[in-house]
Amino acid sequence: MVTALQEWGRMFPSSLPPVFNRSPGRHRCRFPDPRDKKAGMHHTSFWPGRWWRAPVVGEPADQVAAALTEPTADVVLGGVPLATVLADADRCRAVATTLESVTLTLPRAGRVAAVLGRPDRRSAPVVILIHEWWGLTDQIKAMAAHLAEAGYFTLAVDLMDGRVATTVDDAVTLSARVNGATAREILVGWIDWARCQDQSDGQVGVLGWCFGGGLALMASLAMPVEATVIYCGLVMGSADTLSALKGPLLGHFGSRDAFVPANMVSRFAAGMKAAGREFRCHLYDAGHGFANPTGNHHHKEETRLAWRRTLAFLAETLKADEDP
Repeated sequence: MVTALQEWGRMFPSSLPPVFNRSPGRHRCRFPDPRDKKAGMHHTSFWPGRWWRAPVVGEPADQVAAALTEPTADVVLGGVPLATVLADADRCRAVATTLESVTLTLPRAGRVAAVLGRPDRRSAPVVILIHEWWGLTDQIKAMAAHLAEAGYFTLAVDLMDGRVATTVDDAVTLSARVNGATAREILVGWIDWARCQDQSDGQVGVLGWCFGGGLALMASLAMPVEATVIYCGLVMGSADTLSALKGPLLGHFGSRDAFVPANMVSRFAAGMKAAGREFRCHLYDAGHGFANPTGNHHHKEETRLAWRRTLAFLAETLKADEDP
């Protein structure tokens, strides 16, 4: 079976960094634990010369300074600060039950599932959410509910057949089982399905975290969409490959991330520029998965700022009809 990671290697030869051993069954011990507070800080042997410290890629210094003073008031879900909901398993579970379960049957993958958040409007842009290597957790479902409340027809897909990891070992095992070609079929299938729904206005954005961030790029290359958002996901590709992207891409990355080092992001930015594609990239003083409120690398202020930038980006690129 070709895993999702191997599929990235096939699509982007020579781009995988050496920490990602492409031999099935041998990579487990080589992944830094994202819940280890030291991970992402001291793995210098994996990434020689990787410390590229510009806070934002491709933006002049005055724009960087302005970005760091953006308003940071809490966004809310159901009247409760979003950060409070995401940090509370019971609240996330309660919110998750408000979403609609949907299924789709595909030639290769068979019957696949997702959860749907419907906005309170007749027609709305679509946002597809792709989970981390933990699977489709209640946290991700809560994010779908939040985006639906914000006015988006939001679909959180499940790439792990309903399984959710509770330990790093489980997450490694589950993510290694994700077949790359099947994942691409599932994501393309859901994008096509969502675009054609009566409540969709035809515009689609794709948003993924970590494991799902790399898959968000894969999906946007396979089925061009109006907007792509990547949190701490693998980013790679030649200018020829990246020219297939349709809409702009927003990236959030940690400068102390051992999974996605800053020099990988820098090379990707150069590839996007050569391809003539828009790439808005922010590099935060944080490790991998900094936006996960339950992770050891979580940074509250950086998460809040990144999410406000994400909401502004979606509002700009997926312009909803003024008539609700």
